[in-house]
Amino acid sequence: MPRRPLMQQEVTEVAVPQDQTAEMYQSVSDTVSDFATIQRKKDLANIKTYMSQANADMLEFTNQWRTSNNEDPTNQDALGKLQAGYDKILTQYGQKVGMFGKGDWLQVGERLKAQYRSDNINWGERQTVINAENGINGGIEKDMQIYRQLGQTFDYDKLKGSYMLSREVLAKFGSQTIGKAKTDKLLQDYQSDSLSIFIYGATEKDPDKAEMLLNQEKVRADIGDPGKIDTLRRYIARQRELKKQGVELAMNEAEDKLTDSYLQDKLDIMGVDRALNAKQIRPEFAKQMREALLSDKAPGAMTDDKEFVKAVDMMFTPKKKLEDINNYLLAKRAEGKLSDDDALVIKTFASNIGRKGYTKFKIGWELMPEKVHKNIWEKLTWYWREHEGNENQAIVSMWKEYTGLVGQGKSPQDALNDVIARRKIIAGYKIGDLKTFFGRPFKCTGFYDDGEPNFEPVR
Repeated sequence: MPRRPLMQQEVTEVAVPQDQTAEMYQSVSDTVSDFATIQRKKDLANIKTYMSQANADMLEFTNQWRTSNNEDPTNQDALGKLQAGYDKILTQYGQKVGMFGKGDWLQVGERLKAQYRSDNINWGERQTVINAENGINGGIEKDMQIYRQLGQTFDYDKLKGSYMLSREVLAKFGSQTIGKAKTDKLLQDYQSDSLSIFIYGATEKDPDKAEMLLNQEKVRADIGDPGKIDTLRRYIARQRELKKQGVELAMNEAEDKLTDSYLQDKLDIMGVDRALNAKQIRPEFAKQMREALLSDKAPGAMTDDKEFVKAVDMMFTPKKKLEDINNYLLAKRAEGKLSDDDALVIKTFASNIGRKGYTKFKIGWELMPEKVHKNIWEKLTWYWREHEGNENQAIVSMWKEYTGLVGQGKSPQDALNDVIARRKIIAGYKIGDLKTFFGRPFKCTGFYDDGEPNFEPVR
């Protein structure tokens, strides 16, 4: 029987290792060192990213802070809030930095804050100068407003004392903030401007008194600038004319209202006297109105057609004003030559067309020029006298009919066509009449501006 080989047992002797603790710790230390190096590099890379983000946030926060504090850039409470805001931003990003970058992040944060602190100091200095300049300019502007109001008292001596004191204060304040050179430049025209604006204020109150002030040699010497003096004289002349026009306009309106009241039987002598005593109306108008009110011919007066035509002619005479027309109407009422109704027709139309070329009668979206009504008045008078003879009664009737149609909203030309067509006064034709030309029938459809009939072929 075959025999199996027996397994042989090998004994391997293991030598007891020598003490290697130092080498082992060195290896661990090297491993940790390598890890720390890698982590530090990572933290440093993150620091660069976080620094950029923090810088952007700090910049935005700084701009907002400056906008809110530009009037007082050195306010300590505001500066404390600014630094607290920086710390909050840096802390927010510092929490994201690893332990191996904490020290570096603190250094970066301090450098950022130092940079912003330096920039804010420089900005604060510049802004303080700007604020000082604005303060001086604002002070000058407020002073000028005061001097303009002071001009309405015409107290020149008070003005001089006021502007000298104010200039002294502004000069002292400016020298201590923006420097003497800049301050002197800002204030170089202060005296001249103060006196000029004083005269402007005086002119607005009373141009004549302002001119008396400007005619004083000491006043002109204090102003100094011939150009400013010439401008003031021109302004005085302008304001005098405006004041005159304003007084005349107010009187025109007052007289116009009184005329309306009289024609509607709503005025008495006492009302005229009150308006005259208040200098709201002219003496000549008051006299004319009294005569009309006291006339025993005015009640029940019948219109003299010739006087009616004259009154309408006055309405279209360039040199005649509304007050002239009112006075004429009152005179004819006192003479018993115009009825209330007819006088009111002329008065109303004259007021509506005004004296500046445009009427208050609205036709569609346009205002019809005065000359349109003037031309139509001339056509009406010419048409009647040409075809029917010089009969003022018919002309008056036609004009009253025309003004009534315009007042109802018809255009001047349409109103004219209606008036003419109803009277058949143009070469015997009226709208709708037929006439034969060259063997063909034509129908009158209206009238041209020159009064000739317009015929169109019958289709």
